[in-house]
Amino acid sequence: MDISFLNRNRDLSDFDAETQESNLVVLMGRRRVGKTELIREWARRGGVMAYSQAIEKASATQQIQQIWGDFKSIVPLDLEPKSWEELLQLMTLPKGKHVFVLDEFPYLVASDASLPSRLQKWLDHHCPPHITLCLAGSSQTMMQELFYDGKAALYGRARRILNIRPLAYRYFCEAVQVDPQDAMSFLLYSLVGGIPKYWRAFQPKWTPLDASNHLFFGENAFFDNEMLRLTSDEQITGASSMAALEAIGRGAHKPIEIAGRLGIKQTSLNKVLSALVTSHIVRREIPFGDSERSSKRSLYRVVDPFVLFHYGVYSPHKSRWSIYKPATQQKLLNDHASMVFEESYRSLFPSASRYFEGGDIEIDSVRFSSESTITVSEVKFRPVSASEKRVLLEHLQKTFERSQLSRFAAKYHIDYEVVDWQQGIGEIIRLQRD
Repeated sequence: MDISFLNRNRDLSDFDAETQESNLVVLMGRRRVGKTELIREWARRGGVMAYSQAIEKASATQQIQQIWGDFKSIVPLDLEPKSWEELLQLMTLPKGKHVFVLDEFPYLVASDASLPSRLQKWLDHHCPPHITLCLAGSSQTMMQELFYDGKAALYGRARRILNIRPLAYRYFCEAVQVDPQDAMSFLLYSLVGGIPKYWRAFQPKWTPLDASNHLFFGENAFFDNEMLRLTSDEQITGASSMAALEAIGRGAHKPIEIAGRLGIKQTSLNKVLSALVTSHIVRREIPFGDSERSSKRSLYRVVDPFVLFHYGVYSPHKSRWSIYKPATQQKLLNDHASMVFEESYRSLFPSASRYFEGGDIEIDSVRFSSESTITVSEVKFRPVSASEKRVLLEHLQKTFERSQLSRFAAKYHIDYEVVDWQQGIGEIIRLQRD
């Protein structure tokens, strides 16, 4: 399916502002999210740019040759740089405003670990005011190490780091030409989430079952190797890390459950979980009301819809999928979409999070809806009748009152709500950020 450039106005504006004001622009975001397309769209709209994409697993010499081949049209000198210093010196020669883009920057660092220090020196002492260097990368693990670690050579050199995030559900519907108010559209979206590169694989009038069969379960499926590439980018390659990710994706969320599935002690899991969280493939959740630093209650969840589908549906069912009845397949898709729907609704509100404690106490969403009000929500990916809603509200209130959250009732007014498909999707379309 042909998909034109979709709404990235805020990201384009931020990128343009940074290229005007800073010698270093850093662009990061997960694989396939649209970083390169954003840069190219900026150039199509008039930005002066030289672009080069690094080569995976190449030597430093090969990288320099590739970059110079891409840049020399802007620096038309009959020279061949032999080192990073020579290349950077040539990049100072163009007159007028120019932006040099090095895409997949972590590949360059992998070929020469000294490059960040060399760039630091160049930016601090030799880069002219009219030259901007843009460093982009898909490995969120590596990009965080390179730019967020206080001991890293390039720490603090960028005025601002631009994190490109998945696009909103409404843009998926626009791209794939489906009705956003139709639950089947959300089922389609739940397979891939807000990653526009993935949307190109969709064909008109596909049902969710069609899409899952063509994209995941069919022979030579579109996503056959995508998960391997995504984990490789994030350096999740060890057996323990891959096993922990598989366990989390299949529903083991407590550290003790994850360790049990791996057959290791829970204390041996901390480093693995920390790496998964750093990669942004897994998120650590603490209950509403707990302190981020002191909470002893944590759950680890996959929140990216594509990754969640891979580990929660595709991986455990791929060998039996073809013999399942369509009703069984559809139920698996519905259960998956229900989790994505709940997360999508919860993410609309900055203060919202799940609540959970021992026993059977778990609440889909709790948030501060005003200075004096806490809203407690049950979220359902289906229509809910008035009579069922009354029963669910009563159960939700009793669950809250049995929980440790009941302490908030002395200080805040507590609102209870049951959010069904119609209400939830209306809010998602209206409030979801780009």
